[in-house]
Amino acid sequence: MKSWKTFYQTLHSLKSLDLSKDKQILLEESDIYEFQELNDSVNRLVDRNISIYKKQKSFTENDSHELQTPIALPKSRLDLLIQEKGIIPKIL
Repeated sequence: MKSWKTFYQTLHSLKSLDLSKDKQILLEESDIYEFQELNDSVNRLVDRNISIYKKQKSFTENDSHELQTPIALPKSRLDLLIQEKGIIPKIL
C-alpha cells in the first residue's frame, strides 16, 4: 500500500481545503508518474478556484457598496422630510 501513500495524502489535502483561508495545499512529489500528474492537475485546479473565489468575493463586496449608494440618497431625503416641522407621520 506504500505506492498509494501519495494518493491518500492528496485526497486528505483536498478534503481539508478551505478556499476562504487563501491557503495553498501542499502535495508531495511522487515517483509514480500518474500520481504526479494528478497532483499537478489538482494544484492547477486549486489555484484557479482560489483565484475565482477572490474575484467573486471582491465583486460581492463592491456590488454591496454600489447598491448602498443609490439607497442612501432616498433614505436621507426621507429622513429630512420626517424631520420637517408640520409633517406628522400617520400610523396605520
